[in-house]
Amino acid sequence: MDAISRDDNKWISDDYMELTFNWFKAHFALEPNKTRLLMLDLPIYIFHGTHDANAPIEGVYDIQERFRVLGKTNLYCHIFEDHNHDLNFEKWLTEKVWAEGLQRIFDTSAELSENVR
Repeated sequence: MDAISRDDNKWISDDYMELTFNWFKAHFALEPNKTRLLMLDLPIYIFHGTHDANAPIEGVYDIQERFRVLGKTNLYCHIFEDHNHDLNFEKWLTEKVWAEGLQRIFDTSAELSENVR
């Protein structure tokens, strides 16, 4: 956060990731999902790991509660214990096995595809 506030692209690129401070500032200016998603009536699917260091699981619980309070039923949350931000993709790389979170995305996609045919 300090590197972003001081517009330090070099530190961000060298020590964090290949994004610029402008990307972060534009991202922070977006309306948060906790309010934007409430405006939608189409089905919304969230697949999230409990050990996500980039987007803490508490944000998903907050969104779920907001939908509950408004009586909205178009949110489908799939939460996976011990899964990280990429839903344990590294399990595929090291064991050639899809982690539960990724497999659920594939299965849900297949189910939704069947329903539109």
